[in-house]
Amino acid sequence: MEKTKILLFISKSSIYFQTTMEEFQKLLKTLEEMQPFTSEVIDVNENPEMAEKYKVDALPTLIIGDKRFIGQPKAEEIMKIVKSADKK
Repeated sequence: MEKTKILLFISKSSIYFQTTMEEFQKLLKTLEEMQPFTSEVIDVNENPEMAEKYKVDALPTLIIGDKRFIGQPKAEEIMKIVKSADKK
């Protein structure tokens, strides 16, 4: 089974950084039970070429496979979307 790639684009200087990381950790913990994945947190200030490669123009941006979440969705909301996509 191929591992799903999960990328979180953030800025460590953002006032939302801590909240975003907490939700990301919850999401990873839930996903761990469902499917194999690799994850990476990318600070756009330290790695602007990755943000450009993935066409990230708003923060935070979470990319799971071919799905993109912009802003601060809760882990539960993301899981509903991921689970519904798995059923297709």
